[in-house]
Amino acid sequence: MNRRHTLFLIICALIIVQGQMVSAETWVENFSDDNLDSWKEYDEHHDGGIWAPKKVIWQTKNGKLDVWIDPPPTPGIFEIFPLEFVGFPIMAKELNVKVKILETSRFGIGILIGQYDERGGVIGDTFHFLNSSFIPLNKTPFRNGVIQTPPLHTFEITEIAHQVDSDHLPLEEMEISFNNGHFKFLSKDDLLTEFKCPQMTKINCIGIIAYVERGAGAIGEFVLDDFILSAPTFYDVSPKSKAAVLWGELKRQ
Repeated sequence: MNRRHTLFLIICALIIVQGQMVSAETWVENFSDDNLDSWKEYDEHHDGGIWAPKKVIWQTKNGKLDVWIDPPPTPGIFEIFPLEFVGFPIMAKELNVKVKILETSRFGIGILIGQYDERGGVIGDTFHFLNSSFIPLNKTPFRNGVIQTPPLHTFEITEIAHQVDSDHLPLEEMEISFNNGHFKFLSKDDLLTEFKCPQMTKINCIGIIAYVERGAGAIGEFVLDDFILSAPTFYDVSPKSKAAVLWGELKRQ
């Protein structure tokens, strides 16, 4: 084999390796910016047919996401507060999302992931993975305060492989791995549980979700860091407005 042929093979190998490296995309939101242009806040909630203001503050502080919530003093068990990721549109058959949770006070916070519902909402057809167990619902592996599922008449959930071990809670790190309907819930590389949702073959809705107790004085406070999205490819990436500047400054691994 002559030197020219050898050099050609080396170049081809480098091109192949480089192609494999760039095919995987990772985006890191480290909350070092002074704004949340890549996120959508919801300033109102629907409660018993009446639209009422919510007392919630999502803000970046010292390179962290700081959340302060004072829910309405209405009857019930808990109140849900979403923060939707809108940095770029997502339509993924395979996706990982990870977040660090530094501080929590009163109830739980975590990741929402799934699909927009028929009205474009972020609650109805998404799974909510939480860092702590607190919701006094029936004790199935998912409706136990750690994973809140969409309505079971909408999605079939099968093949439960593990159950969340309460010894792990509250979680300081959360990771959701999604692959064509197969969900894995991990913390610091430990698999907590996994399941399949055959009807949910793609993900297009991602964000952060906070659950707090209802009632006067039921104030929740949370501090998060390093929200990380990774996928083989992010399709139709087109950052919105000022988010284009923000994402250009994010760490890319």
